[in-house]
Amino acid sequence: KLGGMRQVEVMTQLLEGSAAEAAIGVDSCGFNGQTALAVAAAGGHDEAIHLLLRFGADSNKANSRGWSPLMLAAQQGQLAAVQILLSAIENSRDIPIHSLELSSNNIGSRSIEGIRAIISLIRSSRKHKIRAISLRANFLSHSAMNFLMGFLRDNKSLKELNLAENGILDKGAQVISEMLSSNRSLERIDLSYNDMGSAGVRSIAQALECNASNNLKSLNLSWNPLYDEGVAAIIALLPSSKIEDLHLDSTKCTDASCVALADCIRKYGNNLALKTISIIQNKYFGEGGTDLEQAATRYG
Repeated sequence: KLGGMRQVEVMTQLLEGSAAEAAIGVDSCGFNGQTALAVAAAGGHDEAIHLLLRFGADSNKANSRGWSPLMLAAQQGQLAAVQILLSAIENSRDIPIHSLELSSNNIGSRSIEGIRAIISLIRSSRKHKIRAISLRANFLSHSAMNFLMGFLRDNKSLKELNLAENGILDKGAQVISEMLSSNRSLERIDLSYNDMGSAGVRSIAQALECNASNNLKSLNLSWNPLYDEGVAAIIALLPSSKIEDLHLDSTKCTDASCVALADCIRKYGNNLALKTISIIQNKYFGEGGTDLEQAATRYG
């Protein structure tokens, strides 16, 4: 078995030889359509990544499952590899990237360096036009959340943000609300599965209400223990908001929330931006649900 430095030397010889003889390409695929860069990225072999990029490896080439080297590095929690690839993408002249799928890894759990690298790429959006990013299930630390939200306060490019399954809690919800109080570009945000309570969602509702220039159209708060109190804060927001798509599944609300939603729909009718609402798996037992269904059917 060759050591790390010896492996890089052998790779260099192979790449130089293939370049001269055109025997194999740097982006040749193996099992599951994996390129050498994809394998190096998933394994966190940073020197090999640098080498392959120097020889012109395509940093965006996906395998047969649609996973790019960046996605594989992120999925395996290879933070250094993520930063190298983000830098390569940022400096590339390839087809612009529109979204980043970075779910289910440990970006931001130990430091904010992973978040710094991502923000660096978002800042280059004139070239890459990044409009959506998923950081679902990343165990984001409070410092990483603070850093990300601080950047997004005045960001004008990002339209979609998925922060589901990050254990945000009410403390994190407060940080998000500070961002929402000034952001004017974000259209969709997923905050599901974050153990946020009524206090957290109240701060979010207040921020959106105070920011008349916000452009939020889709809000997912499902699987957070909001109870009727938290849901009430969102209902109070609806008449003045642009929210079209609202998810409140399994938020521990009762018939009282369904009745309040129905009353809101009847009172404001077609003046509401709301088009779809999901409120399944909650604690209503027929009467409130029926009332909401009738109101939604009338004005739907």
